[in-house]
Amino acid sequence: MPTGYTSKLYDGKDQSVRDFILTCARAFGATIMQRDDDPNDPPKLREASTHEAEMAAKYSTELAEVQAWTNGEADEAAAANYAKEFAAWQESQVKSQALRARYLGMLTKIERWTAPTPEHVGLKKFMVEQLRESIKFDCDDRPAPIGMTGHEYRAERITFLTRMAASYEKYAREETERVDSANSWIAALYESLMAVE
Repeated sequence: MPTGYTSKLYDGKDQSVRDFILTCARAFGATIMQRDDDPNDPPKLREASTHEAEMAAKYSTELAEVQAWTNGEADEAAAANYAKEFAAWQESQVKSQALRARYLGMLTKIERWTAPTPEHVGLKKFMVEQLRESIKFDCDDRPAPIGMTGHEYRAERITFLTRMAASYEKYAREETERVDSANSWIAALYESLMAVE
């Protein structure tokens, strides 16, 4: 039985050693980014994603801005953040209360329901457990957010932005290393094919 790699040979189609090698090379990590491409496309050199470097720059820029805040700007930013978080919390509470009411309404009905046979008791127990677990995990019981002073908010943002900038700088280096490694593998493969042509 042929595989996707040996089907041309199985079908009696002409396939060079070079084409067979390049087709099989698509199964290896260096060409993983071509997994959705036409399977007949040969391995191609990759380009590093710029997303990680762009995110590192974004967080670094925002970090510099936060570090430069005056006390008044920090206070304003803290107040604006609190207002935004409180509004989101209020909205989530409204949705959560409506959801809790639906779950509790169904739970009351299920608890009143009489299982028609002893074999149905497990079903009733299961339904009650499902509703109670859903109430526990789906209904937002977190307390309202607590406002911070400008000084506290600036310190929190600096810590967060420093961590995010460092993480994305690391991700950008890793992406470059992955792409360089994959491209070296692909280049070595093509170089080796000169001997088989």
